[in-house]
Amino acid sequence: LTPEETIKRMGLATPRAAITALGRYVPERVLTNADLEKIVDTSDEWIRTRTGIRQRHVAEPGTPTSELAARAARMALEKRGIGANELDLIVIGTVTPDTLFPATATRMESRKRWMLAGLSVKGSIVVDGGAAKVLREAMRSLLPAGVQDVQGAFQRGEAVAVLDSDGRRIACGIANYASEEIMRIRGLRSDRIEETLGHHYGSEVVHRDNLVLL
Repeated sequence: LTPEETIKRMGLATPRAAITALGRYVPERVLTNADLEKIVDTSDEWIRTRTGIRQRHVAEPGTPTSELAARAARMALEKRGIGANELDLIVIGTVTPDTLFPATATRMESRKRWMLAGLSVKGSIVVDGGAAKVLREAMRSLLPAGVQDVQGAFQRGEAVAVLDSDGRRIACGIANYASEEIMRIRGLRSDRIEETLGHHYGSEVVHRDNLVLL
């Protein structure tokens, strides 16, 4: 019997779940078998003949599973063409949870809802039409070149609202730079951030992994 015939014979409802997009993310740091040879008493041949592994990607210390999952989820959302605010449920299966309780999925969902609620928003970033279009349609990170103005005072790591040039809120996110710093780099290319500020926290004012569209 086909799966459809089995479902019909058993009187079950037609399944409504389907995989419509996939996303992936691995940390940038690579640990090869040759690297392991310098750390422990082993060899590339010994590892490959027993496991088939030649290299592995290693997350930086302190990087939680939820952060890796968020990056993979962002890719899946982009391929599917929807925003995080359209999700009804997040399910994560992992052997390396952030904590045993609460679940890692709960942490991701709580973070999204915390930003959407806007209860902790400290200020606003006003973007031009081009940046607003990219955020809405391509779900990309917000770069300094697209920033027109900053409203309110906030620090790096605090939640902010993203407004279009008409003052409409289009997204919420976590600022990668303080309000005063964003004012200094607004309208600039990302490669000029360090020369302007004297430091560099990334090319984005708000990274797409820390951005929720409204």
